[in-house]
Amino acid sequence: MAEQGDTLCGAPEERSPGVTLSDGLMVTRIRPTGLLPTSTIRLDRENISSIGKLRRLAEIHSLYLQQNQIEKIENLDSFPNLRFLCLAGNRIQRVQNLQALPHLSALDLSHNQIRVLDTEELPRSLQILDLTGNECSRQVGYRDLVVAALPRLLQLDSQPIHGNTAEEEAGGGSSSSNEEELLPELRTPFTVDRDFFVDLHRELAGRARRRRRKTLEEHRERLQELSERRALLLGPERERLQELSERRERLQELSERRERLQELSERREWLQELSERRALLLGPERERLQELGSQRAPGGIQLPANALEKETRAKGAAIPNIP
Repeated sequence: MAEQGDTLCGAPEERSPGVTLSDGLMVTRIRPTGLLPTSTIRLDRENISSIGKLRRLAEIHSLYLQQNQIEKIENLDSFPNLRFLCLAGNRIQRVQNLQALPHLSALDLSHNQIRVLDTEELPRSLQILDLTGNECSRQVGYRDLVVAALPRLLQLDSQPIHGNTAEEEAGGGSSSSNEEELLPELRTPFTVDRDFFVDLHRELAGRARRRRRKTLEEHRERLQELSERRALLLGPERERLQELSERRERLQELSERRERLQELSERREWLQELSERRALLLGPERERLQELGSQRAPGGIQLPANALEKETRAKGAAIPNIP
């Protein structure tokens, strides 16, 4: 006999008068956690005392109703494709109304109040069955009776079954591999409370944050390394480019200075030429003015200086002014 802790869904708990499982209750109590597939419904520890008539839910493969106050198995035909059913820790006294589940592969009825087991009520598709904690599991010949009634059974009360039809059809393969292939939901821990999934979600979120942080740090270190390598490769070239740029600027400045000096030189030559031409034009006239100034008019009258200046200006008016 398996121990209480080895059952699929755990031991019973004492509860106050409960409620009926209905579509409204499922809508208000079920909240997606992101940790279970959409084909799974968990309503454990919801103080449910009976299962009402529900709408058809063909997409549901796993149903968890452990640790409630359910007294009768009923109205499960709303889950025609159900493969896993957990009713552990309830107040069920009789196995019934399971023939409407032709695909049921795993059934947990541990820690209920079943005294007499009617194997005709068990679906022949069962591969895993747990009746631990019920009075019927302590009766003489119980195990042989169940094994004979369920040809595909692989595990009974957490104990493997050898020599059954399912094992022979698989060519003697291990029961654990068949369970994982047909019932992937069984790899989920059933004996934990809902707080486990909250903690698990937090742990997974924390790990994801740590992985992102570590990846970001590695990325920054890689960028820093690439920057340092680039600086090492481009350092001498950058200095050479800087030197060429400075030389270009100096050459540009020298070129501008040369052009300015050339312009000044041409202007000086032009001024020199103008000065020479003026000297050539005004030389004889200046001598004549000096000669006239040194003489006096007859009768002791001296020529007026302003008259001489007017005459000189009239003759030299064509000569441009030198700036």
